[in-house]
Amino acid sequence: MGDLVPGPIDPATNRVTARIRVGPQPCGVVVGADALWVDGYGTNNVERVDPTQMQVVAKIPVGPSLWDVEFGAGSVWATSELDGTVSRIDPATNTITARIKVGSGPRQVRYGAGAVWVGNAAGKSIWRVDPATNTARAVPIGLLGPDSLAVSDRAIWVSALSWTRKVSSTYWSMSAS
Repeated sequence: MGDLVPGPIDPATNRVTARIRVGPQPCGVVVGADALWVDGYGTNNVERVDPTQMQVVAKIPVGPSLWDVEFGAGSVWATSELDGTVSRIDPATNTITARIKVGSGPRQVRYGAGAVWVGNAAGKSIWRVDPATNTARAVPIGLLGPDSLAVSDRAIWVSALSWTRKVSSTYWSMSAS
């Protein structure tokens, strides 16, 4: 049946104003193209939610172990951890227009500095995707499992946890070019 998740929160009252039924195990969420996009980790679908109707209006199958969603360069981007891909979704048609290989275990996806950036649970690189060409290149950073990212116009911030799951993380900043 799916999960009932909180909808919008009124910032004046800090109260949830509606609830939205989405597929099981929703994980990530992003806003773009006049819609809410939900990472349906339990369904492997990106679900498009109409914010006026407060309901799912489209389901886009992405691949096994859907991990994260982002909006940038006029598209929705979604990572599939087991496929090793990031999918580009056209919000005008709700279809995948490109599947781009981005190493092993892609997780978090962020947009900034004119590119899509993908963190990976395996390896010692993050991936930079050029949205003009849908091509990706590895950016070595020397840390094992760099899967969490924050992006600004000036820097990419990366955290990487060791496979032993240490409590502390290591943070690196690098030029976006």
